[in-house]
Amino acid sequence: MKTNSILFLLTLFAFSSCDKDAKTLEFEQIPFEGVAPIRVLRSFGDTIVAGGGDKSAEGFISVAHIDEMNFILVKSNFKSPVYSIGEFAGRYWIGLDQAQINQSMDLIHFEPYYFNEKDWVGDLYQHPIRKMERVGTDFLAIVGGELSKGVIYQSSDSTRSWNPLEIDHELRALATFQDSNSWRAWVGGNGMLLTKTSSDSVWQRIDLKGVFIADMTFESNNSGWLVTYDGRVMKTKDGGESWAEVHNPKGAHYVNRMRYKNGHFIIVAQDGRLAHSSNGESWQWYNLETQQDLLDVWIGADHFIVGTEMGEVYRIPFSNL
Repeated sequence: MKTNSILFLLTLFAFSSCDKDAKTLEFEQIPFEGVAPIRVLRSFGDTIVAGGGDKSAEGFISVAHIDEMNFILVKSNFKSPVYSIGEFAGRYWIGLDQAQINQSMDLIHFEPYYFNEKDWVGDLYQHPIRKMERVGTDFLAIVGGELSKGVIYQSSDSTRSWNPLEIDHELRALATFQDSNSWRAWVGGNGMLLTKTSSDSVWQRIDLKGVFIADMTFESNNSGWLVTYDGRVMKTKDGGESWAEVHNPKGAHYVNRMRYKNGHFIIVAQDGRLAHSSNGESWQWYNLETQQDLLDVWIGADHFIVGTEMGEVYRIPFSNL
């Protein structure tokens, strides 16, 4: 009994010490229909789109005007949860679990998209479509699950066909940067990073042993940041060839997403934790008064919103930080 008590006290001490430098952050809950996880938040023009759903259940899409933040459910019966949302070739693309895609012209009517048989890589890779991004005239999508396998899909002909690349690592992150003349893309996951430019014919692979990339963002062809699953932040100045750790939080934080916009970096993690930085190097962690996992974040001009595992949306002004 004495041994069990000591173990309990040690566990309690370790847990409480993880966030001793974190601050409590106040937030406003925004009305949102449903109780399913909000897995993705994206904006297109003046519209914010939220998607999600319970794993192994149906998925949903809700939309709101940026100025009103009044989310309206537009579809609740996708065949599987929504993990990603993109815009390409005049259409919206909805990435689901099981490597399924839906497309829409107006975010009201949706129809399934079917891969050509030659582009389909097999049942072992039927995991969530984690990210989708337009870059130049190409469209990229990454598929990654929990079986140490993933796929990069790249289309250069408006999704009439795809060039799939199978990867022997789990994939979680996709970042892009483009200027008037060229573009560059990065794909990251468990222990590896791949990068490709508009002039490359193949992806360049960079091994990152012991680094599980949860998400990343780039501000130029050379300068970028990644965040690991346990909350470490690393920076590159050479396009991903080398990385330097710039932040290591006390205790693991189990990160889900990193976003950068309007001069603000936001990281959201499990158990109501998030971090903010204005330069990517000095970070402050915060605890929300909720035990819910924070799954994604959208950044506005003077505030940001986060989506949770229980289908709640929180709005936080930057003035609160």
